[in-house]
Amino acid sequence: MKWIGPLMFILLWSSKDLLLVLLVVRYIAIERFLQRPIVYLRSFHHQHANQVFGRAIAPALSSYGVIMGLVNKLQTGSRLFSRTSLWQFGWMAVVPDGRWQEWVSAALNRASLAIVDCSVVTESVLWEIRTAVSALDVTRIAVIRSTHDSNCHDFPGVQVFESSNENPQVLRQLKEKLHRWGKITSRGPQQTRMYQIVMAWMLVIMALSIVALLSLKVQYDLNI
Repeated sequence: MKWIGPLMFILLWSSKDLLLVLLVVRYIAIERFLQRPIVYLRSFHHQHANQVFGRAIAPALSSYGVIMGLVNKLQTGSRLFSRTSLWQFGWMAVVPDGRWQEWVSAALNRASLAIVDCSVVTESVLWEIRTAVSALDVTRIAVIRSTHDSNCHDFPGVQVFESSNENPQVLRQLKEKLHRWGKITSRGPQQTRMYQIVMAWMLVIMALSIVALLSLKVQYDLNI
């Protein structure tokens, strides 16, 4: 939905009522896609996660669904989103330290895709990859690892991408590769059908709202 941002600016300039309608429709669409989210996982000690997320993951995958993940005091939402466009924020949760595994398991069980940034390798990150493998088809799982570190264990069938925090060119290449991967793997029959239904309802609601608002404007002009 790359057109959402420019369209909102146009509506803000032309009609605040239409902008409100679009915001409501966008909220409904996000709630619908949260039923089959793209789950994003990484270590909270990954100091450059905001760069990888903002420059590669979010722009590459946000058009295929709502990106869902965890934040906490070590890596807050504001820090994670610091390199991210307003229209690609996704949906981040905060849970007690003792319940993060429960949240990850539940999220992966209903995920359309899973992406794990393994640039900082920890036992928790390896557990997340193993849990993703047990919950999803391996073709729907992507692992990002540093170009300078091969310590992230290999998992058969899982797509592996390389990243570098210091090299903007590598991040651009990562974004392009993730976009191609997401396009191929996210459009299963069920996901495609859901996407078509949501988009159809968005267009219908927007069209009816525009017609209604224009009718009210015409009636108001005639009364004057």
